[in-house]
Amino acid sequence: MRRLTASLCLALMPMNVAAQVTGDPEVIEILMQDAGFPVYRDTDSYGDPRIRSVVDDTLFSVYFYDCGDGPCRALQLKSVFDGAQPRGLALVNAWNREYRFGSAFLDAEGDPVIELDINLAEDGVGRRNFNEVLDGWTVLLSDFRNHINW
Repeated sequence: MRRLTASLCLALMPMNVAAQVTGDPEVIEILMQDAGFPVYRDTDSYGDPRIRSVVDDTLFSVYFYDCGDGPCRALQLKSVFDGAQPRGLALVNAWNREYRFGSAFLDAEGDPVIELDINLAEDGVGRRNFNEVLDGWTVLLSDFRNHINW
């Protein structure tokens, strides 16, 4: 029933209206599907919602943070390039110096990771802004893959 309500609310929003997008996992899932992303929803190791997806053969996850009784107040888009040839710290540090969006680091196994945080606060962000974030994430992943020679 809750998914039906979220779908109905989104269907009634005209695309040119800057409707607020909050951290409701069902709404985020629908918006991602509308933008052409395949989605699979599950939970992370803490029991919080998580959405998994792929763009240009690159897997990524959407993590939900600061989830209380209402919608979550923050999202994080994250991709781990697991099993990549070892990359040096200088390579990810160069990314962080040269690129404004997306933080890069090496995980405990030395795999390159890129992540992008989205603050939704209590009021959320505009639907158009959220769609632009998804578009930007697609470009960011492509740029990062090129940067690390993936």
